[in-house]
Amino acid sequence: MGNKESKTVTRSGRRLALPSLPGDVRRNLLGATVIIAALCLYLIAYLDKPIALYVSTLDPALIRFFKGVTYFGDSLYYLLPSILLFGFFTLRARKMGAGEVKDRFRRYARNGLFVFVSIAASGLVNDVFKILLGRPRPKVFLGGGPYGFSFVQLSSNYWSFPSGHANTAFALMTALWILAPRGRWVYLPLAVLVACSRVFVSKHYPSDVLAGAFLAIVVTLYVRQFFLKREMRLSREQVE
Repeated sequence: MGNKESKTVTRSGRRLALPSLPGDVRRNLLGATVIIAALCLYLIAYLDKPIALYVSTLDPALIRFFKGVTYFGDSLYYLLPSILLFGFFTLRARKMGAGEVKDRFRRYARNGLFVFVSIAASGLVNDVFKILLGRPRPKVFLGGGPYGFSFVQLSSNYWSFPSGHANTAFALMTALWILAPRGRWVYLPLAVLVACSRVFVSKHYPSDVLAGAFLAIVVTLYVRQFFLKREMRLSREQVE
């Protein structure tokens, strides 16, 4: 009896724990983290300021184009449809008897939930860093304000690092890459375009965008592992 209870506690503890990535993925992510951190530090020290100043002098027509593009980084455009898809296919699956169609609908529901959780979790982690680091946006610097990190700020004018729109775009891109990898050469350039638009509209520095994008990729990989550990098949991939 005592052994049974201890096993249950252990299993429950594992359910609550952060899922671990495969060893090779962890090693690759560790190396990538070092590289991204070094690039961000270099950008902050040498390039963010001059790029922000240069962008502020660009043709207004070009800026208008990127203002249109940047709306596609709004997480609401993806959170709402993905959770609605989850609800729709979950209800449809419950009304059906056992069979291939029911399994397909359940998989579609999990896909919608996976996209929702990937974007939501990435965004939450991203927002924590924004508040804690308190980096002034380019418009603050261009208006004669500070450039460096202020730390623990509640004003959105000091939520520049990391970029939330870049985070959303890359969380969506990574989730779609996992679900339908054949379209990766469409998802990736679109995500890069949305992320870069944040620099052109003077909402973020290049280092903000780089950090937000990388953070989204890391969180989404952990979300995928969370689903797989619970035997929640995504698309046609097999449970590892």
